[in-house]
Amino acid sequence: MADKTRTGVLHRVTDGLLKKSKASYCATDGETFRWHKSDSPSSPVYGQTKIKDIFSVGKRHEDDGRTHTEFVITCRDGAHEFRADTMESMRQWIEALRPPPKPMVDGMPETVCGWLEVDKTMRFVEIRRASLALFKTQEDSDPCGAIMLDSLCAIVPPKVTLTPVGDRRKTVSGRGFVFQLYTARQQHALMAKSMAEVNRWVGAIQDTIESCPELTTKFEKYLTRYQSADIKQLELHLREHAILCYTDEPLEMPLTPMPYFPIGKVRSGNSYGYPHLEAMEIFNTMLPKSSTRYGSVHETHQWIQNLLQVYLEIPLLRNEIFCQAMKQVTRIPLANSDLRLAHWQLLAALCLHFIPAPKYLAYLRTLLHYSVANPDNPDIVKGAANYCLRMMQKEHQVPGIDSEGLRAIFDYSALTTEDTAKAVLDTTQEAETDA
Repeated sequence: MADKTRTGVLHRVTDGLLKKSKASYCATDGETFRWHKSDSPSSPVYGQTKIKDIFSVGKRHEDDGRTHTEFVITCRDGAHEFRADTMESMRQWIEALRPPPKPMVDGMPETVCGWLEVDKTMRFVEIRRASLALFKTQEDSDPCGAIMLDSLCAIVPPKVTLTPVGDRRKTVSGRGFVFQLYTARQQHALMAKSMAEVNRWVGAIQDTIESCPELTTKFEKYLTRYQSADIKQLELHLREHAILCYTDEPLEMPLTPMPYFPIGKVRSGNSYGYPHLEAMEIFNTMLPKSSTRYGSVHETHQWIQNLLQVYLEIPLLRNEIFCQAMKQVTRIPLANSDLRLAHWQLLAALCLHFIPAPKYLAYLRTLLHYSVANPDNPDIVKGAANYCLRMMQKEHQVPGIDSEGLRAIFDYSALTTEDTAKAVLDTTQEAETDA
């Protein structure tokens, strides 16, 4: 076991950005850390804290190739910043003051609390079930506010860069490290004094988010409920639940659950906003006389290629695009219209390249068998459904766009070679999915 005793002179840093500091004699016996008013061990004790009451201790700055010897101790009464004379001395103090592991309850620390700046206001924060309770002081028993959490919330750490300090502080902050919490109601900026404290909070909040009940949508609920229905049952269900069927109206919300944080710029250089807004914009392209930056259903070839590109770049939207395509081929009026064929070409192109997550796969298979068996469907639709079933049997990866396969879909040759009177026997393994 490492020796936790240590004494020496540290510089106590105060006044935030002004960085005033004063030499202070510091000592720890492994149980208590105390700092004196001056660099003399005989001077009065200025402050102290039990080691077990320390929430976190860590470096004040991220590694950027420069010498930073400040470190921050975060405990119940706030954050205390000190500067050591050397990097090695800083590391030794951090190790000596590192608190013991907190007691665990159901796999999580018994209590996660401490001081954070929440939306530019200092608050004492405590995680309580599925929320962050906010207090004006640590002695308050009643919170002054709360941030509610659910399974779609997202916690995003601060951007760590290797740029000079002045530039780095534009993205991180001169007073601390800012990390973002995206919830259903709004985005919150949280700030901690050190990366060690950020890591403590990010881990604890992420654990809380993952322990929340999984949210679902009405479309997803019906889809999973009827995923094993036979053809006659599915026909009845489709008549009862219009949400599963074609519509020429915009969506009020995505068909599948969407996390709250923005996607941003991807490797290709394309930029995307919040997933739920992108999902509804994609659906608008599937409507008659509607067009967005993703194209229009009436410009079928380019539209399909655009959506395949989104599918490749944004994993968060993959199941949503599949579900939108399934919805728009279901009970669409005007069976021989170009619009209906365009939607079937999209679903065929998706099945050529990918398969959805397992919880959507069984319903897709049932829907395709239903489409083949439906006597009201023309042969081209039955052929498209059989093509999708056949593509679902192959192994899927996400390497890129199959241009040759797309051409065969666009000229309908891939959709007319199958015996449309008989559905393909589908042996797709549900566990093998890229989504």
